[in-house]
Parts: sequence; C-alpha cells; structure tokens
Amino acid sequence: MENRAEIMNRLVNRSAHPRILKSTRNRRLSRRKLWLKVHLWLGLGLGFFLAVIGLTDSVLVFWHEIDEALNPALYQAWIPAEARLKPLEEVLTAAERAAPPGWKSG
Repeated sequence: MENRAEIMNRLVNRSAHPRILKSTRNRRLSRRKLWLKVHLWLGLGLGFFLAVIGLTDSVLVFWHEIDEALNPALYQAWIPAEARLKPLEEVLTAAERAAPPGWKSG
C-alpha cells in the first residue's frame, strides 16, 4: 500500500509537464535572487547612511573634547605677572557701581 505522499507525487508528476514545472521553479528562483539583490543593496546603502549619521553625531557629542585637543592654547588662562588680588569688598563695590540702575544685589 502506497502512502499519501507517494500518491500525490505521482498525480502531480502526471498532470504537470516537466517544462512547466521547470519554468515555475526558475521563476521562483529568479524572483528570490532579485529580492536577495534588492535586500543586499538596500542594506548596504542604509548601513552606509546610518554609519555617516553615527559618525557625525559622535563629533557633535564630543566637540568640546575635540576642540580642546586641537586648540589647547584656547583653554588655558594666563595671569599677568603684575596682577594682584583685590579684597572682596572692593570687587563688590565696583560691581555695584557698574550695575544698571534698579539692580539689587542679593
């Protein structure tokens, strides 16, 4: 006694011409190859695009550190040799004189 799969196989093989079966199989394979190529090129293109975005965003995140590494002289304060410290009261008095009218310290 034949099992069900063998019976179905015999029926399919008798009803379909080998050329028809081969052409549908080729069509299916060519469609799969097309989608594989589309997937490959879309993935590469989008991957490149996202990599560029990631690199430029990392520059934006670390711009202070990059600027300090490239221009160290801009981040150093030089105190003149003739500079002297002033008392706090003198500094506050000068600030109050320079303040706009109506300003309250506080």
